[in-house]
Amino acid sequence: MNYELSDQIKLVLSDGDTVWPTTMSGSFRLVTGKEGHNVLGEGEQPVTEDVMIDGVLNKGQASRWRSRTNEKRKTANHFSISSPSVRQVYARVGGVWVQFK
Repeated sequence: MNYELSDQIKLVLSDGDTVWPTTMSGSFRLVTGKEGHNVLGEGEQPVTEDVMIDGVLNKGQASRWRSRTNEKRKTANHFSISSPSVRQVYARVGGVWVQFK
């Protein structure tokens, strides 16, 4: 698989795993609606990294995330900062990780 992980935001989950926003077919994604939330072009839209970060942190939208260490999360899954399993949210500001939530 060919994908890129963003190093600008990360989520720490309740089991201690960290997940990172991931590209799918060359772009980051945002969930824009409940209907077709897994369908590209319907409830899931391709966006730039900056638009994805804004959507996740400021609008509470879900995006696709992968783990670097947990084999079960090597497949991209939807998470938002309000997902029940999300315990901490971090954003990189000036090269330093700052806790967002």
